[in-house]
Amino acid sequence: IRNLDADGPAVYELVQEVSIRRENGIKEPKHEFLLRIMEKGSHRAKLLKLADRISNLFALGFVLEVTFIKKYLQETQDYILPYAMAVNNDMFTELSDLVESRGKMLDGLNTLPSE
Repeated sequence: IRNLDADGPAVYELVQEVSIRRENGIKEPKHEFLLRIMEKGSHRAKLLKLADRISNLFALGFVLEVTFIKKYLQETQDYILPYAMAVNNDMFTELSDLVESRGKMLDGLNTLPSE
């Protein structure tokens, strides 16, 4: 990045804050990344992470990989939902509803006959 407009520095800081970090070429583990944002991140970073998770959970309705869905729902329940209400109650409600609906979808996928 060579030039930043008036909002540029704030946007750059936020992007840095919500990016997975690397130390000595090793990626920050996903659970540490999520906890870092939800426990220590700025309010904007937390809002962005909640909005991103809502969007991803919505898109999860189009995914059929049971293992991925289970992992993603578990991550949301373990590392996002416990902090979400303190950040934004409406987003907490949306996340909770999406986790519930995607869990029901997962139950339906588990009952499909395997090929």
